Amino acid sequence: MRWIPVEEIFKETLEKTDLWDSNEGKMFFAESGIRGKINGVTHTLRRNGYPIISGKGKKGYRYADENCQDFIDRWNEKFNAWDGRGTNLLTEREIDITLIKELIKKLLKKGREQEAKQLEAVITKYRNKNIENEN
Repeated sequence: MRWIPVEEIFKETLEKTDLWDSNEGKMFFAESGIRGKINGVTHTLRRNGYPIISGKGKKGYRYADENCQDFIDRWNEKFNAWDGRGTNLLTEREIDITLIKELIKKLLKKGREQEAKQLEAVITKYRNKNIENEN
C-alpha cells in the first residue's frame, strides 16, 4: 500500500466547485509542495555548513553567522523553540498511542489477536526507546 498525498485524497473526496478550479484552489494544494521544496533545500544547505535557522512561531528562516548583528539572539531563539517542539512531540506521541490502543481494541473484537499483539509491541518498543533517551 502506498502513501497518498493530501491533494489526491481531496481530489477523490471533494465535489468539484468553483473554488476547485480557481487560482486560489490550485494555490491551496501547491503551497504545501512549495514549502516542502524550500524546507528540503534549506536543510541541505544546513547539512553543508550554512548557519540557516528557524525561529519560534513559523517565522521562516534566518541566516545566523558571526556577521549578523543579532546572531546570538537568533541562536538563543532557535534553542528556545526546541522546548515548544518537544512539548508538541510529546502531545503527538500520546495522541498516537491513544489511536493505536483504540485500533488494538477493534482488532481484538474482530479476533485478530496476533495483529493486536504486534501493534502493542510497537507501542512498547517506542516507549522503552523514549525512556532510554530520557536517561
